[in-house]
Amino acid sequence: MENVLDRNEVPVNIVSYRRSLLPWWVKLFCWLFMIFGAMVIPIAILGLFDFHVNIAFYGIESSTVFNLQWAIVSTLFVLSGIVGYGLFYGKDWAIWAGLLLCAMHVVLVASLIAFPLSNANSKIRLEFVLVIIFFIKLLKLKPIWYLPKNTNP
Repeated sequence: MENVLDRNEVPVNIVSYRRSLLPWWVKLFCWLFMIFGAMVIPIAILGLFDFHVNIAFYGIESSTVFNLQWAIVSTLFVLSGIVGYGLFYGKDWAIWAGLLLCAMHVVLVASLIAFPLSNANSKIRLEFVLVIIFFIKLLKLKPIWYLPKNTNP
Protein backbone atom coordinates (compact mmCIF):
# COMPACT_ATOMS: atom_id res chain seq x y z
CA MET A 1 0.00 0.00 0.00
CA GLU A 2 1.35 3.36 -1.03
CA ASN A 3 1.75 6.02 1.63
CA VAL A 4 0.63 9.41 0.32
CA LEU A 5 1.47 12.47 2.41
CA ASP A 6 -0.39 15.72 2.47
CA ARG A 7 1.52 18.61 0.87
CA ASN A 8 1.66 20.41 4.22
CA GLU A 9 3.46 17.42 5.79
CA VAL A 10 6.25 17.27 3.22
CA PRO A 11 9.31 19.26 4.28
CA VAL A 12 10.04 21.97 1.73
CA ASN A 13 13.04 24.24 1.48
CA ILE A 14 11.30 27.60 1.22
CA VAL A 15 14.17 29.36 -0.52
CA SER A 16 14.41 26.68 -3.22
CA TYR A 17 10.63 26.67 -3.65
CA ARG A 18 10.41 30.45 -4.00
CA ARG A 19 13.46 30.66 -6.25
CA SER A 20 11.91 28.02 -8.51
CA LEU A 21 8.89 30.32 -8.94
CA LEU A 22 11.05 33.07 -10.43
CA PRO A 23 11.59 33.04 -14.21
CA TRP A 24 15.16 33.31 -15.46
CA TRP A 25 14.83 37.00 -16.36
CA VAL A 26 13.73 37.92 -12.82
CA LYS A 27 16.69 35.99 -11.38
CA LEU A 28 19.00 37.84 -13.79
CA PHE A 29 17.63 41.23 -12.75
CA CYS A 30 17.82 40.25 -9.08
CA TRP A 31 21.56 39.67 -9.49
CA LEU A 32 22.07 42.80 -11.59
CA PHE A 33 20.34 45.02 -9.06
CA MET A 34 22.10 43.41 -6.11
CA ILE A 35 25.40 44.23 -7.86
CA PHE A 36 24.30 47.76 -8.85
CA GLY A 37 22.99 48.42 -5.34
CA ALA A 38 26.28 47.30 -3.83
CA MET A 39 28.21 49.55 -6.23
CA VAL A 40 26.59 52.72 -4.89
CA ILE A 41 28.98 52.90 -1.92
CA PRO A 42 32.20 52.53 -3.95
CA ILE A 43 30.87 55.09 -6.45
CA ALA A 44 30.19 57.54 -3.60
CA ILE A 45 33.71 56.99 -2.25
CA LEU A 46 35.19 57.56 -5.70
CA GLY A 47 33.12 60.72 -6.01
CA LEU A 48 34.68 62.07 -2.82
CA PHE A 49 38.06 61.88 -4.55
CA ASP A 50 36.84 63.76 -7.64
CA PHE A 51 36.60 60.73 -9.90
CA HIS A 52 33.99 61.24 -12.57
CA VAL A 53 31.51 58.41 -12.59
CA ASN A 54 28.40 58.32 -14.73
CA ILE A 55 25.28 56.76 -13.31
CA ALA A 56 21.88 56.69 -15.02
CA PHE A 57 18.44 55.19 -14.60
CA TYR A 58 15.15 56.14 -16.32
CA GLY A 59 16.95 58.85 -18.22
CA ILE A 60 18.16 60.53 -15.03
CA GLU A 61 21.89 60.93 -15.47
CA SER A 62 24.57 62.19 -13.15
CA SER A 63 28.30 62.46 -13.66
CA THR A 64 28.95 63.80 -10.18
CA VAL A 65 27.91 62.41 -6.84
CA PHE A 66 25.93 64.14 -4.14
CA ASN A 67 23.40 66.00 -6.26
CA LEU A 68 19.65 65.43 -6.69
CA GLN A 69 20.00 63.20 -9.75
CA TRP A 70 22.66 61.05 -8.07
CA ALA A 71 20.54 60.75 -4.93
CA ILE A 72 17.50 59.59 -6.91
CA VAL A 73 19.41 57.08 -9.04
CA SER A 74 21.48 55.67 -6.18
CA THR A 75 18.38 55.32 -3.97
CA LEU A 76 16.60 53.44 -6.76
CA PHE A 77 19.61 51.13 -7.21
CA VAL A 78 19.89 50.41 -3.48
CA LEU A 79 16.15 49.75 -3.08
CA SER A 80 16.13 47.59 -6.22
CA GLY A 81 19.11 45.67 -4.84
CA ILE A 82 17.28 45.04 -1.56
CA VAL A 83 14.20 43.80 -3.42
CA GLY A 84 16.40 41.65 -5.68
CA TYR A 85 18.02 40.12 -2.61
CA GLY A 86 14.64 39.46 -1.03
CA LEU A 87 13.25 37.79 -4.14
CA PHE A 88 16.33 35.71 -4.90
CA TYR A 89 16.65 34.47 -1.32
CA GLY A 90 12.92 33.88 -0.85
CA LYS A 91 12.20 36.40 1.89
CA ASP A 92 8.60 36.77 3.12
CA TRP A 93 8.60 40.54 2.52
CA ALA A 94 10.00 40.36 -1.01
CA ILE A 95 6.74 40.35 -2.98
CA TRP A 96 5.28 43.32 -1.10
CA ALA A 97 8.56 45.22 -1.29
CA GLY A 98 8.72 44.52 -5.02
CA LEU A 99 5.17 45.76 -5.57
CA LEU A 100 5.91 48.89 -3.55
CA LEU A 101 9.12 49.47 -5.52
CA CYS A 102 7.23 49.10 -8.81
CA ALA A 103 4.71 51.68 -7.60
CA MET A 104 7.58 54.03 -6.71
CA HIS A 105 9.07 53.54 -10.18
CA VAL A 106 5.74 54.29 -11.87
CA VAL A 107 5.28 57.47 -9.80
CA LEU A 108 8.85 58.54 -10.56
CA VAL A 109 8.51 57.98 -14.31
CA ALA A 110 5.14 59.74 -14.41
CA SER A 111 6.56 62.70 -12.52
CA LEU A 112 9.61 62.82 -14.81
CA ILE A 113 7.36 62.91 -17.85
CA ALA A 114 5.31 65.73 -16.31
CA PHE A 115 8.21 67.62 -14.68
CA PRO A 116 11.54 66.58 -16.21
CA LEU A 117 14.74 67.32 -14.35
CA SER A 118 17.24 69.51 -16.17
CA ASN A 119 18.98 66.63 -17.95
CA ALA A 120 16.30 63.95 -17.70
CA ASN A 121 14.74 62.50 -20.80
CA SER A 122 10.95 62.88 -20.68
CA LYS A 123 10.13 59.96 -22.99
CA ILE A 124 8.70 56.64 -21.84
CA ARG A 125 11.70 54.35 -21.74
CA LEU A 126 12.20 50.60 -21.96
CA GLU A 127 12.85 50.42 -18.20
CA PHE A 128 9.29 51.57 -17.58
CA VAL A 129 7.85 48.81 -19.77
CA LEU A 130 10.00 46.26 -17.91
CA VAL A 131 8.71 47.56 -14.56
CA ILE A 132 5.13 47.04 -15.71
CA ILE A 133 5.94 43.47 -16.82
CA PHE A 134 7.72 42.87 -13.49
CA PHE A 135 4.73 44.27 -11.57
CA ILE A 136 2.35 41.89 -13.39
CA LYS A 137 4.69 38.95 -12.66
CA LEU A 138 4.82 39.86 -8.96
CA LEU A 139 1.02 40.02 -8.83
CA LYS A 140 0.88 36.51 -10.30
CA LEU A 141 3.50 35.25 -7.83
CA LYS A 142 1.86 36.75 -4.74
CA PRO A 143 -0.76 34.00 -4.14
CA ILE A 144 1.74 31.12 -4.53
CA TRP A 145 4.72 32.75 -2.76
CA TYR A 146 3.38 31.68 0.66
CA LEU A 147 2.07 28.19 -0.23
CA PRO A 148 4.43 25.77 1.54
CA LYS A 149 3.56 25.64 5.23
CA ASN A 150 6.18 23.21 6.55
CA THR A 151 9.72 24.42 5.87
CA ASN A 152 13.26 23.39 6.63
CA PRO A 153 15.87 26.12 6.94
